[in-house]
Amino acid sequence: MKPVKPVTVRFELTEREFAEGLGSITRRQPTFWLGPVMGAVTLSYGLTSGEGVAVVWGTVLLILAGVFLVLVPRLRWRQSSHLAVEQEHTFSEERIAVRAAGQQGELPWDFYVQVVETPRAYVLMRNRKQGNFIPRRAFSSPDDEERFRQLLASKALRVSGRPPLP
Repeated sequence: MKPVKPVTVRFELTEREFAEGLGSITRRQPTFWLGPVMGAVTLSYGLTSGEGVAVVWGTVLLILAGVFLVLVPRLRWRQSSHLAVEQEHTFSEERIAVRAAGQQGELPWDFYVQVVETPRAYVLMRNRKQGNFIPRRAFSSPDDEERFRQLLASKALRVSGRPPLP
């Protein structure tokens, strides 16, 4: 297999990209779905049985799940000002070099276990609950993004999620 040329991306992460990426991580947690499922079941029971209290509690649970999914990422963004600094990531066959906030480091590819694709970003998952966000807009060309995907495939990192926005 022919070596893949390294890909460098430079960006400042936006709140929207962070919220979308964190939302994709949250939706992958089985415990997140407990609230919406219980809310839907309780609401359905209330609507079919005429139990007003069940309708109210089911609605409350569904609203809370929606608030959690929409507001929590934005609150975490506001608490983490370091996320908005300029970052540079160079992906090569050997490693991932990262520069951010005046610091530099290198990561082995096996630091990541999976990649989640959202319409605006790639989320490089360190574990089931944490990831690094790489905005799609950071790639200088479609060829760079394709080389990045080739590197992911060569490292056996499974990409799952949604394709980019048109």
